[in-house]
Amino acid sequence: MPHFNKMSKIDKHNIPGIERRFHPGIVEERAADPEGFTHTGIASRVGTEYVMFETKERVYTEEIMSGAFDAVLKNDVRILKNHDSNFILGRTQSQTGKVWVDPEGNLRYAWKNDPEISYAADIARSIQRGDINQSSFGFAIDPKNNKWEETTLPDGRTKIKRTMLKFNELFDTSPVTFPASPTTTVSQRDFETAYEEYRKQQHPPEDIFDELEILKRQTALNERLAGL
Repeated sequence: MPHFNKMSKIDKHNIPGIERRFHPGIVEERAADPEGFTHTGIASRVGTEYVMFETKERVYTEEIMSGAFDAVLKNDVRILKNHDSNFILGRTQSQTGKVWVDPEGNLRYAWKNDPEISYAADIARSIQRGDINQSSFGFAIDPKNNKWEETTLPDGRTKIKRTMLKFNELFDTSPVTFPASPTTTVSQRDFETAYEEYRKQQHPPEDIFDELEILKRQTALNERLAGL
């Protein structure tokens, strides 16, 4: 598991293992509020189980619990165009972006779009046209903050459900052209890696104990030979 606290802010945003999820909801322009925020979106909904991917033998699902974002709302979160750090639209530390949870616990975000930045003007126009209307967010979660359940479905397949209880890092939220769909290979790999980590904790590999036993026997043999 990565030790995030030992990395700089920049390094953290380059971690290959950052997981991403998307929300097919609304990204919209609005009249500037008193704080100057002009664009807003929903990055994630909570309390809804969704299918990540499935095979002939298994169905993998996820659910984000209400309250899962509470611990990361004070992170220095970037609002990026298509998750690209070269195209930053806002940032919570500079107060040009903000993230919060609504009464239902859903993760929302907003930014102060600057039309003097060329790519910001471009994305504002794309949102007005309806070409961009989806969001995605990047996160990290400690394995202990996952809850896993295995059940058998009526068709005989095993359903493996991951419930995310509390996020450890919220890196960015992004209005996106192509969302980071749960069905992508990268998302499948992230899910399977998290599940294997859980399996290892529940069932330590037997070969560890075999190696210890071999070492004990070798040590005993060496002592016997030394006594000859």
